[in-house]
Amino acid sequence: MVAEPQSRPQTEATSVTDEPEPLFKDEYWEIHKRLADDIQRQARGDPDSSYAGKWVGLLRGEVAVVAQSPAELWEQMVAREPNPERRVVFEAGADYESVNYILEV
Repeated sequence: MVAEPQSRPQTEATSVTDEPEPLFKDEYWEIHKRLADDIQRQARGDPDSSYAGKWVGLLRGEVAVVAQSPAELWEQMVAREPNPERRVVFEAGADYESVNYILEV
């Protein structure tokens, strides 16, 4: 018997141009999105940027932590904000737009 495919979760984009709805959307969500986009643009456009290649953490609409490693960033972010739904972390300059497929392990 073949199982029926499950319907897509509401958080998944329905086309390439659609963005998924965030699981948690607080009062800072739009500010964080804009700030992260600005940091990404800066890091990609200028390899000498203070953010390029660094891990960035956003809290309450501000850059809270800039770290060399994800472990360092995570430690500082958890200490500042215990609620994971309020923390935004990313690697500045990383390509989050493209889709990469793992064909074999």
